[in-house]
Amino acid sequence: MTGCDDNFESIQQQLTVERSPRAKEALRKFLQDHPKHPEALDLFGQIACEQGQYDEAVDAIEKAIALRPDMVHLHHHLGYVYFVAGKVDQAIEAYRRGLAIDANDAQTQNNLGVALKTKGNFEEAIAVFQSASRLSPELAFPHRNLAEVLRLQGKLDQAIVHYQQALQLSPADAESHNGLGLVFSMQAKPDEAVTQFEEAIRLKPDYDEAENNLGTLFKATERFQEAVALYEGVLRRRPDFVTARVNLGSVLIELGQFDEAIKHLEYALQINPNHAVAFHNLGDLALTDQYVFSADQLERIKSLVANHKGQHEETSALHFTLAGILDKQQHHDDAFEAYLQANHAQYRVLKAAGVAFDPASHHQKVQQTIDVFGRDFFQNKKLFSDSLDTEIPVVVVGMPRSGTTLLEQIIASHPHAAGAGELEAIEQLIPQVPTLLNSGQEYPDCFSRAEAPAVRSIAQDYLNRLTANRHDAGRVVDKTWYNFYYLGLIALLCPRARIIHCRREAMDIGISCFFSNFNSIPWATRLEDIGAFYRSYEQLMKHWQKVLPLRMYEVSYEQLVADHETVSREIIDFCGLEWSDRCLEFYKNRRPVQTASRVQVRQPIYKTSIGRWKKYESHLAPLRESLRGAATPLDESASQ
Repeated sequence: MTGCDDNFESIQQQLTVERSPRAKEALRKFLQDHPKHPEALDLFGQIACEQGQYDEAVDAIEKAIALRPDMVHLHHHLGYVYFVAGKVDQAIEAYRRGLAIDANDAQTQNNLGVALKTKGNFEEAIAVFQSASRLSPELAFPHRNLAEVLRLQGKLDQAIVHYQQALQLSPADAESHNGLGLVFSMQAKPDEAVTQFEEAIRLKPDYDEAENNLGTLFKATERFQEAVALYEGVLRRRPDFVTARVNLGSVLIELGQFDEAIKHLEYALQINPNHAVAFHNLGDLALTDQYVFSADQLERIKSLVANHKGQHEETSALHFTLAGILDKQQHHDDAFEAYLQANHAQYRVLKAAGVAFDPASHHQKVQQTIDVFGRDFFQNKKLFSDSLDTEIPVVVVGMPRSGTTLLEQIIASHPHAAGAGELEAIEQLIPQVPTLLNSGQEYPDCFSRAEAPAVRSIAQDYLNRLTANRHDAGRVVDKTWYNFYYLGLIALLCPRARIIHCRREAMDIGISCFFSNFNSIPWATRLEDIGAFYRSYEQLMKHWQKVLPLRMYEVSYEQLVADHETVSREIIDFCGLEWSDRCLEFYKNRRPVQTASRVQVRQPIYKTSIGRWKKYESHLAPLRESLRGAATPLDESASQ
């Protein structure tokens, strides 16, 4: 070994122990004397990368490659520098050059897969991760990264398999536990998700991302104060963690703490002036004048809309925000164009994921329900032998934006009632039904030959979910609006439940749905699909009115707004409760609200949304045409 090599090895060992300024300076001096030493150039580039000096890092490692172009790890290191510098295309090129030298380098393959995933090239990334795991079966991270891509594609069962394989190879891998928690959250398995997030945090204390994810899960499962505490803890350690700050702002809006929410959202925009979701949350507040965008903010939003090249979800959120502002300013044509662009962006996401709305399959789903739950079904007394004898459930159904949240808030303001929000419990229990019936058919066809189903366990499970943390309430509102699909099953589970059906003028519902950022409602992104969905919903509700043995009360949104007290008294009476004046001041109820009406429901009754569609009539021909024949009258006056 030469003196030069001895000197470099000494510096290298020193830098391995500690990246001290003295050792770095020694390396710099060494390079002045030996400018063509590839290992020293590579090490200098790695240190520069750690310090965020990416141009200097690239320059040093490229000089090393020029000296030793056959060394795979140099191309690997160059690719990594480009990647952390945000130059993903250059990173991919560097990794590919390394693999051209040695196609069996598993670590370089893995890093290439990560870069491809970042670019959205999921299928190619999957192939690369699979190859890396075959080449080095002892490595955990290709399995974890493969699971990440599968999770992003919505292939959740496959993602679980690879997260678990990663954990078999590396049980202390906090990132895999965090990823598995995200999958379980997406599968509506909150207990399993909590276990994974908490294990990730145990393995990696102060794991900000995992704590943020756990906070989001707590928010979704109505553990609001725990969510707030987690977000605040993360932000004390890392004040510039924009995602956690925006999430905290969002949960504070749901808790009705608008002033505190605004502080956090504005702080987030100070850190990242282009944060689409922060603007969108403030946009929700602006709809009812709880917040007013400044001229500078409005110009920023317009600029972001014009130049945004990020995720479709962010593009959509920005367009929705701008549209809401333009609507408030009475610029209806421009507002509608922004709403159109917002929904187009969402439709592209849904279509790419293979979950865009299909009117024919939806109509078939409705017709299957009608065929199974006919008059004969409800006249078969044996079917109801295991039903639950309880009056607690009040099931509020109707189209989104028909007043379901308002109605829940009115009832939940009663001292002997509570609101469970959009519980989703019935839908989550549906998969258990075929097994209990010993049927090979899925719901609802599994009921076609049922005689005495053992439904009590399902009914009790539903009641437990409904009354969780609400045990003192004599009535609990489940306002999962799409429970209109499942009223036949609800009648079987709880035949003493009360059903409240919210109705509203069809065109107003249609435009309000189109103007709402629902994210996960596929039929709400196109006017013609909204009309098709509405027609099928109405068909099913007419069927239930004919055959359902449950108590049902229909509420007209227009009548509720016109005569709030009279209709509210009728609603409370229908629920079997004594009148309380607190129901007239529903907007003072501090209970959390997580629906699209989370801000509006904090306001007293207002009438400005009635007939709103007329302002946009010239744009609504697809909606009007698709609603032809609907039973709900269409106001024709504006088109004459």
